[in-house]
Amino acid sequence: MAETYRVKLAKRTEKQIVYRLVYHLFHFKLTATGRALFWVLLASSAVSLFSFVLKAYIVWCGILSLCAVSIAGSRFFRRPLRIGVEVPERVRCGQEFRIEIQATADKRTARDVRVHAVLPRTLQPMNEVEFVAEMKPGESVEFVHRIMPTQRGAYLLDNFLQENCYPFGLWRDSRRETFERTVLVYPRYEPLRELEIPVGMTYQPGGLALTSYLGDSTEFLSIREFRSGDPIRHIHWRSWARLGKPIVKEYGEEYFCRLALIVDTVLADPEKPGQLESAISLAASITDYLSRQEYVIDLFAAGPKLYYLQAGRSLAYLQNIMDVLACLEPTPADDESFMEMEVALLEEVEGISTTILILTDWDERRQRLLDELAGRGTAVRGFFVSDDESKALQLPENIRWLSYEMIEGGLDEI
Repeated sequence: MAETYRVKLAKRTEKQIVYRLVYHLFHFKLTATGRALFWVLLASSAVSLFSFVLKAYIVWCGILSLCAVSIAGSRFFRRPLRIGVEVPERVRCGQEFRIEIQATADKRTARDVRVHAVLPRTLQPMNEVEFVAEMKPGESVEFVHRIMPTQRGAYLLDNFLQENCYPFGLWRDSRRETFERTVLVYPRYEPLRELEIPVGMTYQPGGLALTSYLGDSTEFLSIREFRSGDPIRHIHWRSWARLGKPIVKEYGEEYFCRLALIVDTVLADPEKPGQLESAISLAASITDYLSRQEYVIDLFAAGPKLYYLQAGRSLAYLQNIMDVLACLEPTPADDESFMEMEVALLEEVEGISTTILILTDWDERRQRLLDELAGRGTAVRGFFVSDDESKALQLPENIRWLSYEMIEGGLDEI
């Protein structure tokens, strides 16, 4: 039994190796002309096996010699290039972007050459980088990739291939160059026009002192008599001259609402990865809306580790929260990351006026969290992203059920 299993495993491995070799030959080594010539070579080989009358073996030998010269020549005529790469740091899923590769020929002329990036499968190329017929010494050429990302995430682009197919344009000789470039693909989302946010009884302690004074000033309330310890710069000179005694201006501190955005990354059904993607898209839409308002935002997310980020005013920008959402990964239902997120949230809840929950599951643990937040005076607005109608019927009034289709279709207001 064990021997039979080893034989089957060996055959399977052999098939995988043969498949990889053929795939590499067709997609990385042979040009379009080379692939066509390969089929001609295969056909002439088949004919030569059955008959010598047609003398197909002469064609076979000629093509094989041509291929051998092309392989050796492309290596001999390979010329080093000085390469520079420009990649955008952040893009949105479904938004086309460009990878610009600047190549400069060195001391010798390079012929039939191109430079392109080795891309992961979720970064779909929208064009084929063309070969340049000739690059004279010191001449620079820009090779452009147009890319369409189909999945959010953080991508490391560190492999770039310099290829030449001179002479004959049959075989691509390649030289690997390493440049570490990172691109963050934000989740796909639609901007919200309106979001109903209930306000609790808690405000951000310290007002602007804990956010930013950039472009802001305290609000003028009234004037009063000077008291010991008042700053001299607050003296109202006109009132002093009119009343004959020191008068100072009195200001009031501005306060902002502090919101907590909770993203649940537990994937109850591993066969439905679209549930998490829809939840993250909804979180991105809400973040985009809140960034246009005067809020201090606390982001809590777990997956596979706990993420906590405070944003708003000059503390952070929209892109900082989007960076976290782009890198979130699903966590299993029995993972302890949700418990860690719950503990971190309850430690900060005293200064939070409103909590926005984006849930991918509904159970007793989430019900207890909801009750705990309500008991501490925090207003709660929640969204349950799922296609499970049975669980949707168990939701309280302040939790709204949203299906995948509703989020993918775009929500104007929620």
